[in-house]
Amino acid sequence: MNLKNKNIINLEKDYLSEEELSLLFFASDIVFLPYKASSGSGIMFDGLGHNIPFLASDLGFFKEFSDLNLGLTVNRNPQSFVKGLKIIDKNYEKFQSDVKEFRNNLKWGNIAKKHSLIYENIINAKNVKMLAG
Repeated sequence: MNLKNKNIINLEKDYLSEEELSLLFFASDIVFLPYKASSGSGIMFDGLGHNIPFLASDLGFFKEFSDLNLGLTVNRNPQSFVKGLKIIDKNYEKFQSDVKEFRNNLKWGNIAKKHSLIYENIINAKNVKMLAG
């Protein structure tokens, strides 16, 4: 299929480039994750990075993030997803506000600082143990 309109994202492709995927997120209001397993959870993080809340199957992984009000988990059936969409629609501003606040945790600089602190604490604990030992 040759699309001449540059504002259209062809979802029939097997693979979207990073640019196309980012455009798709910017054009979306919600990330829909009807998974049986959370192996595709990277998409949730991409959505959060684009300020988009999610609606997901009630899996432990997604529940952890829905408890932070970043999205909603529901039973994996059509009726529950419809109810979930209505809940998110009614409370969208609050979900999006919490996603924007959480998004700082996903910035590489913040992640690197947290890892550095973890490694410093490990090194300091080893040094204390060696001095005491």
